Amino acid sequence: ERLEQERDEALHKLQHFHKVSEQVLEEVGHIQKNLQIQKSCRETAEALATKVLVMLMSHLSPDLVSHIDLLEPDPQEPDLDQGLDQGLDQGLDQGLDQGLDQGLDQMCQSLLKEKHDNTLLIAEKVRLNKLLNNYNRVSLLALDEFEELQTDLDLEKNLRSEAESFAREMLIEQKKLKRQSQILVQSLGPDRVLAEALEQVQRLTGDLERERLQHQEQLKSLEQRVSCTDHQRELQSLRSRVQHLEEQKNELNKLWSEAQSEVKDLRATVEELQKKLQSLMNPVPPPPPPPPPPPPPAPVVNPLSSLLFLVRKKKEVSTNIPLIQQEPANETDVRKAAVDEMMQRIKRGIQLRPVNQSPSRSRRQLEKKASNSAIQELKGIMVRVCKAQTLFHFVTPSGGAPPSF
Repeated sequence: ERLEQERDEALHKLQHFHKVSEQVLEEVGHIQKNLQIQKSCRETAEALATKVLVMLMSHLSPDLVSHIDLLEPDPQEPDLDQGLDQGLDQGLDQGLDQGLDQGLDQMCQSLLKEKHDNTLLIAEKVRLNKLLNNYNRVSLLALDEFEELQTDLDLEKNLRSEAESFAREMLIEQKKLKRQSQILVQSLGPDRVLAEALEQVQRLTGDLERERLQHQEQLKSLEQRVSCTDHQRELQSLRSRVQHLEEQKNELNKLWSEAQSEVKDLRATVEELQKKLQSLMNPVPPPPPPPPPPPPPAPVVNPLSSLLFLVRKKKEVSTNIPLIQQEPANETDVRKAAVDEMMQRIKRGIQLRPVNQSPSRSRRQLEKKASNSAIQELKGIMVRVCKAQTLFHFVTPSGGAPPSF
């Protein structure tokens, strides 16, 4: 605004100088025109006087002319009248010449002064033109920098909207996990791994909220800096900020790919564990034993106790098939934790609804039901662990490795 005001003042002064110079030129032209008119009037008056004198002399009679000649004095004596006339004419001529010379001198001085003023005005005009060109160049540079800052601000706004949408999605996912964890806690009781996962999710949610608030504050401060601070320094800070955000985006993409690979590994581990459980729960059936005695009428049987009984019996029949296969040395802590948790649950036992067992139900159906319940339990454990690790990978801003559950 200050530059525009100075530019307007300079243009106003330049227009004023143009008007003054035009008025001076008009005044000089008017004076020259009056001088030429005076010269032409004097010449015409002299010519008219000579014509009138000739006409009067032609109209006079010869007697009057001879009488005038007789009245004329001796040519040897000085002609007083002619001398007076000549003196008057010379005085008039000298007065006119002096007046004209003074007028010409004044006009020349005024012309020189006007020329000097015009040169000063021209120099001032050139200086103002240079200054105006500099202002225009500076304004163009400022406009370019403002456009760059505007593009950077738009980019920051887009990144902020993406971050907010990502945070919203993560909040929805966290709420889903919280509801699922509450349902699991109500149905299965307290669980150490689930409690740690919930604590980790809450901590990550708090970190994500703090990061979002910090990001909003940084965006507000950046918007204020764009309007009131130095353009070049602000442009540098915005570029560094954009570069930092791009690096964070690349890190998030990398973490997302790592999380996908870990999810694939965990799925493969779950499939392997399912196969192992299937192989443990469904071995080659031994030869049929002799018919057992008739069972007591309608006893209440726990499927897990029957499962443990079958496992012990199979161990006695076939010693080559262990109850739990040894994990390889390179297996992750997640697999060990899942298998240990499954065995602890099997040992502790799960409260199920009592089911009346009819005498006609076969041992194979009981084995199938127990194996299905154990598989479902293992699936639930692995799904919770996978979700907790995936959520930690996506939420962690610094790109650190997630803790092993």
